[in-house]
Amino acid sequence: MFRVVALVAIFVGFIGIVRFGLPAATPEGRPIGAPLSVASSPDESTVVGVSSTKGATKVLAGPTPDSLSVVAVVEGDWAVRSVSFDGSRVALGVPLEADETIYEPPGRSETDLVVVNLKTGAARQLTQPGNLEPEAFSTDGRGLYVIDHRPALSPEYYRVAYVDLATGERADVYGPDKKPLDEDMQGTGRDQAYHPLGEFLYTVYTRQNVSEHGDHPHLAGFVHVLSLANQFAICVDLPTGFGQGANASISVNPDGTEIYVVDPNAKRVAVLTPRDEGFSYSVTSQALIP
Repeated sequence: MFRVVALVAIFVGFIGIVRFGLPAATPEGRPIGAPLSVASSPDESTVVGVSSTKGATKVLAGPTPDSLSVVAVVEGDWAVRSVSFDGSRVALGVPLEADETIYEPPGRSETDLVVVNLKTGAARQLTQPGNLEPEAFSTDGRGLYVIDHRPALSPEYYRVAYVDLATGERADVYGPDKKPLDEDMQGTGRDQAYHPLGEFLYTVYTRQNVSEHGDHPHLAGFVHVLSLANQFAICVDLPTGFGQGANASISVNPDGTEIYVVDPNAKRVAVLTPRDEGFSYSVTSQALIP
């Protein structure tokens, strides 16, 4: 019974509701990753907003949209990129144009970011070499996982990296073999879902066309699994037929034991089951319920 309910819930995601601080994919295929003026934390405990005027940005937070109060004021014009799972921190980036997302940013040689502690109001600006876009905070709040677009001035592919917020140092994200995930990736994220405890971030990609340096050439769709606790990532390939269109949606059951990917173009749902503490996944698929 739950699986039927879960599939219906996933399909509702296509109407474009805002989840986890990012807009869900729409029927027209609008990708996730557009900066927002208002976003919610994945655990739904905190709403975060920004308001920029006269060269300064007010960062507001509260339990509901109508209870926001100013927690920090940051010099410059900033937009929300990512809110930590527990709502304690927010990462801000320079505003993008309407047709740009964290997966398709403009070229730049360095990236300015601001991380605000929503509990204390402390704000820190980081300038990193390269073309980076924040994706998620680590579970302990000490690091920020970013998408590292390359070449920086004219992005064609990307990798995932980890930025230590105390030192500003950038480190590789590891694969399940405990070695750096030395893989160049291409694709557009369509939807995201967090593990119920915030330990993993699952992103479904469609129309993937991995560069010649990648390990999965010319696959249509996959789920990128990012461990927010243990600094590793893997790509789980979806069955043949998935990811050919622009739409896909993803959801996780309440105990985190199954991840569901709905592809209306393929008219099927894929079920991912974690194994080995999330280092590998079994994948099955079935027809969508009419």
